[in-house]
Amino acid sequence: LIAIARGEHAAAERQLQDVLAMQRGALGPRHPIVAVTLNSLAHVLAATGRRAEAAARLDEALGILRPTVGSNHPLVAVYLLN
Repeated sequence: LIAIARGEHAAAERQLQDVLAMQRGALGPRHPIVAVTLNSLAHVLAATGRRAEAAARLDEALGILRPTVGSNHPLVAVYLLN
């Protein structure tokens, strides 16, 4: 997240992709923490103008969150606003 704050989007994307791989391996691909990282990745992608990719990551995050925490969970609302 420091790379994001510094505007180092390429580094941030690489770090988030690495973290996603670790999380998916350790927690499984449908864990809510994976959704949080996907949301962060979506922000980086959007900041670099890759809106379609960002939207796909947000959709993936929502696809994880809704069945695991419910459609009325506050995180679902936040991701819908993104």
